[in-house]
Amino acid sequence: GLLDTAALEAVLGRKLAEVSEVSRKPNAAFPSPGMLKKHYAPLAPVHLSNDDGFEMVQRILAQGFRVGWMPLESSQSEVTPVLGVERVVMLNEPVAYAAHLYEALHALEVQGVDRIVIQRPPVTDAWQAVQDRLQRAAAANEE
Repeated sequence: GLLDTAALEAVLGRKLAEVSEVSRKPNAAFPSPGMLKKHYAPLAPVHLSNDDGFEMVQRILAQGFRVGWMPLESSQSEVTPVLGVERVVMLNEPVAYAAHLYEALHALEVQGVDRIVIQRPPVTDAWQAVQDRLQRAAAANEE
């Protein structure tokens, strides 16, 4: 969810690092699919970028792939339409970003992109849930 670490720690009355992981038997199912390393992954591989991602988009285009590109609205992202690139600008506010993330990924899939490049949002507590979702969406590339 969108509760940040501080909110969870306030309810728990201790630091999250002190809370043990959910114990489960080997090969047993997780209590929730959201606990899997790969979750919420679109069919097209997701690539996370620490900058606006435009250079990565260009490299992937040069390999002959159609690219979905998700820069933040605050970035100085290329605004000229580029052939082979479907661009969805993401809001620079964590709650709004999270609310539209899966809609954006689905829209890019419908457009038939082969790869998706996503600009990573800020690494702050407010963005922690979004960062987790993005990391899980990109985990399919690691297999």
